[in-house]
Amino acid sequence: GGIDSTMIAIALKKTSRKKIETFSIGFDNHIYDESEKSLKISNILGLKNNILKMHENDMIELVDKLPEIYSEPFADSSCLPSILLSKFSKNKVKVCLSGDGGDELFGGYNRYTLTEKMWNVLKIFPLPLRKLLKNILINLDDEKKKIISNLFLKKYSEKNQKLEKFFDIIDTKNKLDLFKDILTKSKNSFNLVNLENKDNLNSDNFNKYPSFTENMMFHDTKFYMQDDILCKVDRSSMFYALETRVPFLDYELFSAAWQIPLKYKLNKMILKDIIN
Repeated sequence: GGIDSTMIAIALKKTSRKKIETFSIGFDNHIYDESEKSLKISNILGLKNNILKMHENDMIELVDKLPEIYSEPFADSSCLPSILLSKFSKNKVKVCLSGDGGDELFGGYNRYTLTEKMWNVLKIFPLPLRKLLKNILINLDDEKKKIISNLFLKKYSEKNQKLEKFFDIIDTKNKLDLFKDILTKSKNSFNLVNLENKDNLNSDNFNKYPSFTENMMFHDTKFYMQDDILCKVDRSSMFYALETRVPFLDYELFSAAWQIPLKYKLNKMILKDIIN
C-alpha cells in the first residue's frame, strides 16, 4: 500500500507478460492496516490482490517458532507479519518482489526530517534550562501529563509513549545524540554491544556526506537495512522456501539514487513524481 511497493508493482506490470498477483497483510488495528490501500492500487493496475488478515492469536502462535526461523535473537516485531506473509504467498508463487530499500535510498523515514526540525528548536534553549524543564515534566502527575499529550499530540494514537519520548530527548546535547535517541528507547542501547569494526554512531565516523540527513540515510543503509530489514525478509521467506528479490537494491539503481540531490528525494519526492 506504500510508495515503494507501488513502484515495484507498476514496473512489473509494464515488463511482465505473466499474470501478476500482489500479497499483503491486513491488521485489525486500522492505524497500521494498509490492506485497503493495497487492494485499491492492485485494482487500478489490474493485478490480483491477495490479503491475509493478521490477528492477535497468530502472533502468539508464531513466537515459539522464532528461534527456528531466525536462528538467533531477533527483536523486530515486524518479523511476525513477514513470516505470515511469506507462508501465505508461498501457497501461490515461488518468487516475490519486495519494496525494501526505498526508505533508505529516497529519504522515506520520518527521522530524516524530524531530527533536523527538532534539533533546530531544541538548540535555541540552553542545555541547563532544558534539563530543568525535563525534571519538571517527568515529575508531573498522570493527569497533567494527559492534558499535555492531548494538547500537543492530537494526531497520535499512542500519546503516552510519544510524550515519554519527548521528555527523554529534551536534554539531548547535540544533533547526533538526538538521532540516537530517536532510534532507540534507551539512551544506553548503543553501549550494550561492542560494535567492533563498525560505525558506532560517533562524530568521527558520521561525516561521510556533506549533510547530516544524508549521513543518517547512509547509516541506515549500512546497518539498519542490512542487519534488520533484509535479514528479516530473507529468513522469514526462506523458511518457507519463498524466493524474495529487492529491485531497489539493483546496483545501477542504487548507485544512481545516491547521486540524486537530497532535495529531490527526501520524503520520496522523486518517486511520488514518477507515480503521478
